[in-house]
Amino acid sequence: VRLNDQPFSVVGVMPATFRPPPFLGTDVWTTMQMDMSNGGGRGGAFLRAVGRLTDAGSLELARTQATQLGLRLEADYPEANRDTGFNVYPLQFDLVQQSSQALWVLLGAVAFVLLIACVNVANLLLGRGAGRQGELAVRIALGAGRKRILTQLMTESLILAVLGGALGAALSFAGTAALVRLAPAGTPLIDQVTVDGRILGFAALVTMLTGALFGILPALRASHARPATVIREGGRSGGAAGSARLRNGLVVGQVGLALILLVGAGLLVRSFQNLRDVDLGFDPTDVLSMQVQISPVRYADAPSRVAFFTALEERVASIPGVANVGSITNLPMAGADGDTSFFVEGAAPPESGLAPSVWLRRITPGYLDALGVQIVSGRNFTASDDAEATRVIIVNETLERDYFDGQAVGKRLNVNNPENPIWREIVGVAEDIKNFGIRSESRNAMYLPYAQAPTTFMFVAVRGEGVELESLI
Repeated sequence: VRLNDQPFSVVGVMPATFRPPPFLGTDVWTTMQMDMSNGGGRGGAFLRAVGRLTDAGSLELARTQATQLGLRLEADYPEANRDTGFNVYPLQFDLVQQSSQALWVLLGAVAFVLLIACVNVANLLLGRGAGRQGELAVRIALGAGRKRILTQLMTESLILAVLGGALGAALSFAGTAALVRLAPAGTPLIDQVTVDGRILGFAALVTMLTGALFGILPALRASHARPATVIREGGRSGGAAGSARLRNGLVVGQVGLALILLVGAGLLVRSFQNLRDVDLGFDPTDVLSMQVQISPVRYADAPSRVAFFTALEERVASIPGVANVGSITNLPMAGADGDTSFFVEGAAPPESGLAPSVWLRRITPGYLDALGVQIVSGRNFTASDDAEATRVIIVNETLERDYFDGQAVGKRLNVNNPENPIWREIVGVAEDIKNFGIRSESRNAMYLPYAQAPTTFMFVAVRGEGVELESLI
C-alpha cells in the first residue's frame, strides 16, 4: 500500500476491535522513525508511552522507577532535562479523566431520581395495601392463614415489579442507543457505551426489593390486626393509621429529594450559562473547520507546501458566503499542546534548563480574522511575510505583559534555538484566547507566519453565513 506517496509492506492485520488510545479511530500503524536533524533536542516532550505491568508489578513501583529514571536523565542532561520527569497513571484514568467529574455528577443525579422513583412506588404500594385492609380482614376471618395472605400479596407485588422492571430494561436499551447517537463527537469511548449487565442486575435487585418490601408491609399489618375491628370500622384501623403515617413520611422524603435534585439542576444550568458567557478571545459563531494533510513526498519542499495552502484558501474564499479563511497547525481548545522554549533578545539568559515556554502555532495571514481574534497593537501577517522576508512573529497580551512591560512591538525573540539563534521581530500583539479550555487561564502564546515555517498538516478555518460543509470538501 502507499501512504503519503511512500510504499509500505503489510506485515500484520489487527482485529477490528483493536483501537488503542489515544487515537481510537486509527486504521494503520507504522514504525516510528525519528528525524532529529530539524533542530529538535532532548528537551522535546511529545511522546506518550503505554506499558503493561507484570504480575509482580504495581503502579507505585512503576512511579518510583520512573522518578528514578527522571532524576538520572536530569543528572546526565541538565541542559534539557532539568526539573523534568515522568507522569505515570492508569490508562483507564487517562481515557476518562476529562469526563469523569461530569459522569460522577450525572450518576448522583440519577441516584436521586432512582430514590424518588422507589419512594413513589413504595407509596403507591402502601396506599394500595391500605385500601385492601377490609378485604384482607374478611379473608382472615374466613380462615385464611397468615402465610397464605403473605404469599398472595408477595406474589402480586413481585409480578408488578417484574413487569415494571422488564419495561424499564427495554426502555433503557432504547434510551441508551438514542443518547449515544446524540452525544457530541469526540466524547471518549462513546461508541462503547452500552447497558451493562451489572447495572441490569442492580436494577433487578432494587426492583425486587422495593416490590417485596412494600408489598409485604400491608400483609404484615393485616395479619396483626383484629379482623372484627377492621370490618366494624369499615377497613379503617390503627394499622391503617400507621400506614398513613408511613406514607406521609415517604411523601416528605420524596419532596425533599426532589428539592435537592431541583436545586442541583438549577446550579447546573447557572454554571452552564456562566460558561457560555466566558470570553474565549475568539468567536466560533459561523466558523467551520477541516483538517488537511498533504503528502510530505509530493510536497517535499517549503515553496510547494506554501503554494498548496495558498491555492486552497483562494478556492475556499471564492465559495459564496465565505467571509474569511485561514489556517493554523492546531485549533485552540482542541486538547493539543505544543509548547516550546523562547529567549528574549537583550534579556539575561535563563538558568540552565529553565527557559520560559510558550504555546506556538503557525498561521496563514487570514487565520486571526477567520477566528475573530483582534490585533491590539501592531499589525497582522500579510502575504509579504514569506521565506525571503524578515523573520517576524505575533505574541499575545499575556506574553507582552510578562516579558515586555506592555511594549512588545519591535522587540525580538528567538524560538527554541539557543545555540544558533534566529531572531524574529514582533510585529503584532493579539488578544488572549482560551487555548486549553474555558476554565483555563490564557498562557503565553506566539504565532509564526506559515510561509516562514511550512508544515504538511493544517486546520483550515472558514467564517461565513450559509456555508455548508459539503461545499468545502
